Amino acid sequence: MDVFADLDPSDLMPIAANIFPKTYSYGEFLTEKGTIPPGLFVIQEGQCKVVAQRIGERKLIDNRAGGPPGPAAKNIRRLELNDPVLHDFNPQTSILNQVNSMSRGYQNARVMIGETDKDGFGHQIKDRMEYVDYMVFNQLTKGNSWGSRVLVPTESYLKRKYVGQGGLERFYPPGVSQEFKNKETDENYHMKSHLSIVADSAKVHVWIIRKQDMAYLPEKAFEQVYEKVIGLKEEDRPYHEQDIMYIIE
Repeated sequence: MDVFADLDPSDLMPIAANIFPKTYSYGEFLTEKGTIPPGLFVIQEGQCKVVAQRIGERKLIDNRAGGPPGPAAKNIRRLELNDPVLHDFNPQTSILNQVNSMSRGYQNARVMIGETDKDGFGHQIKDRMEYVDYMVFNQLTKGNSWGSRVLVPTESYLKRKYVGQGGLERFYPPGVSQEFKNKETDENYHMKSHLSIVADSAKVHVWIIRKQDMAYLPEKAFEQVYEKVIGLKEEDRPYHEQDIMYIIE
């Protein structure tokens, strides 16, 4: 781990003794967008994807290449992809590739509208299928980590990290209520994850180092870690939120 690379092994023994191990199954979120990680995550086994949620659309159109359909194709309908990011569906970019049937995957994630019926389902959108999909930003494997920012004092981290970079200015995507903007603290806004991290193998084993574990470090060693954390680009916050929204759109 880069943040601890220069420390004396003897300083790390108490932290190693208090590491919290955790295992996730395929498709489980280790970190979700909008939340603050509980500590520094380090992958010990398995792999993960760094993803952003998006809404895609598949339109129902006549199954023909041009001109009126022939007798055999008169009532045939097919799905045409109208994805906000990709023009052709690529299973390699979708977390839904865990199912063999593409139609089943989309159906499971289909977006419904209006009032729900007795079974709790809304209405299908006429002539198109809207679905929740995930755009992949990165693939993580053994040794990759994220969340180191939560290990150091928040106030001093924000002052050092954002000095000369527009300060603590905020950006919110369209649709976020003013009430939420007013209630959200600087700590939550600047420490929360911009992207989600989801397990992409049968099992993912991680170590989690929590903020309270840093109390075991000598002051000099803690300062070394602090300097490293300030300069890191986190996997769940690789870009400014505005840049991420631009990439998705």
